Amino acid sequence: MSGTDFPAGLPEVQRRRHTSRRPAGSASGTLSTPTDRWNGIFMAFECGALGRSGDKTALESLTALLAHLVAEDADVSHGAISEGDGWAAGRIRISRPGEPVLEQYLQVSVRGEIVDSYLEDAREVLSDAQTQGRDLMVTMILSGPTDPISHDRIMAYALSEWQGIPWDETSGFSDPASEEPGATSDIACGRL
Repeated sequence: MSGTDFPAGLPEVQRRRHTSRRPAGSASGTLSTPTDRWNGIFMAFECGALGRSGDKTALESLTALLAHLVAEDADVSHGAISEGDGWAAGRIRISRPGEPVLEQYLQVSVRGEIVDSYLEDAREVLSDAQTQGRDLMVTMILSGPTDPISHDRIMAYALSEWQGIPWDETSGFSDPASEEPGATSDIACGRL
């Protein structure tokens, strides 16, 4: 299998994991997408949170997140949802007056190979108690301009509804126990 031939139905996050254990990322530290251009190639930045599904499926979890985003912001909509074995994905569309229309890819995975792979990485940094019961992962793949308001709402939802632990492909996982109250995490995706 070459780097561009993937099994049919393989979600974007899993395709990225097949090509590289830790895809090369850009410098973190901003809410706009850390995007690089080199010889016409865009670099995508991947981030999200590892959480608890509460026995909901990936489709149920993503549907609830999308409903929350649409209810919170009249400028946000979403398209069709794709789903596969243990994952559901879609794009949100942000159309604010006077600003360019933006789209952002979201994927929720529950149990299975994708979550297990990230749990393995998390266990290198976090204690067993912190990773215990975590069976959900929300992933955002950011490329080009992003909407910090929607981004923050996604992360706030993941942290409150799924007891999420933020991560990004550059900084890895953030240990919430080591954060001082009110401190801002180094995880670019976890800035609220």
